[in-house]
Amino acid sequence: MKLFLFAEKFFWSIFFFGAFQATAFISYFFGGIPFEILIWLTGYLFALTVLVFFPREFSDTIVRNAFFLLWPAVAILSYQWSLQPGLSLYHGFQLAMTVLVALAISQRLALPDLLKAIFWTLLAAQFLSLAAAFLSLPFAFYKFGEWRGIFAHKNVLGQQMTILFYTSLILFSMGWRRKLTTLAMVLAVFLVVRSQSATSLLAVLVSTGLFSILIIRRAQPVMAGLYVSMAMVAICGVVFLLALSGTDLVSGALAGLGKDSTLTGRRVLWDFAEASFAENPILGVGFKAYWEVPAISSYVRQVIGQELWHFHNNYLEVAVAFGLIGLVVFLSVIALVVVRTIGNFIRDPAIEAIWPVMFMAHLLIQTLVENPLFVNHAPMQLLFVIVGAKVTASREAARNARAGSAAAFAGPYRGLSLPPGLVAQPGPLARRGF
Repeated sequence: MKLFLFAEKFFWSIFFFGAFQATAFISYFFGGIPFEILIWLTGYLFALTVLVFFPREFSDTIVRNAFFLLWPAVAILSYQWSLQPGLSLYHGFQLAMTVLVALAISQRLALPDLLKAIFWTLLAAQFLSLAAAFLSLPFAFYKFGEWRGIFAHKNVLGQQMTILFYTSLILFSMGWRRKLTTLAMVLAVFLVVRSQSATSLLAVLVSTGLFSILIIRRAQPVMAGLYVSMAMVAICGVVFLLALSGTDLVSGALAGLGKDSTLTGRRVLWDFAEASFAENPILGVGFKAYWEVPAISSYVRQVIGQELWHFHNNYLEVAVAFGLIGLVVFLSVIALVVVRTIGNFIRDPAIEAIWPVMFMAHLLIQTLVENPLFVNHAPMQLLFVIVGAKVTASREAARNARAGSAAAFAGPYRGLSLPPGLVAQPGPLARRGF
């Protein structure tokens, strides 16, 4: 059994390596082989294996988290009115399988095991990215010399290193391999700065500040002071590296879309999104259809001057694809997970309960400038469902525990009646109608 559990955790680490888009560099050596698709197919098979061997547990997990299936349901149904019906149906199915794989992971891995699997995966990607850059391999650099390591884009490197940063921070606080997690944090910040991903730099600063606030509710006063001091040092270190590298957060974020501080480029891109939404306000144009219609997408790319595949705003992207109905469904699921994540943090005294809060803060930042959610085979989509399933399971466990405690307390007294003199009588305020 121990060997099986080890093999399972090892498999998920390998799966995460592909799911986190760390296999992009392989195409540099073996072009044309769809490694990412192959990785996801193995994830599909493993999810089906979990369903076969643990049918009741997995079915309960799916039912408990059925709200996540609203997104792929809307995506699949959109083929009825999509500008590209076949494409919407195909990617809608992939989105459904992404959700099921995430639910399988949430069932099979406890949160500490999940954090360790993420850590080992991204640590390997970190070391490979550093090696590729220091060896000056061509694929390690983006258009203007920004580092992208083994990933397809500099922003993807920044995103994954941000996740590694706060995952390492939590594991360090749990007392797990503190020397290694410290090294991972330092190198993660270094790679985020070298990627010049302004969104990721902002996310590192926010997650560090958020951790310094949340840890006060978890650790003993002395340790909390130590952690807060470390967080402040980390923030100063990031600011120092930014100054040393000459990185401008605002200019860097805007340059990603070929625009200046007037927001002209983004405003033009948003105008295209708003125009499409105005033409199809209720149902939209279908899942991923907008960018697959050459007459539309080629014109947008020509005007913006970038090879774009989304509007760099998750809410506009969903509004264009699914109209007002889809946007309401999208916001409802996010709001539900945010509320449950906060509730889980308040309810669960464990340090690892901070990680879902930090992830959701990172995710919400990304939704404003990228398209991390409502996307098939996307790493943030995968982690979003896992986090949502974890906090939902915690909520159900807390409810069951309260119900069990109430039943245990009432058990010895069930069926007994109190003497009339001991029955509570309405007070004077109640008798007056208050």
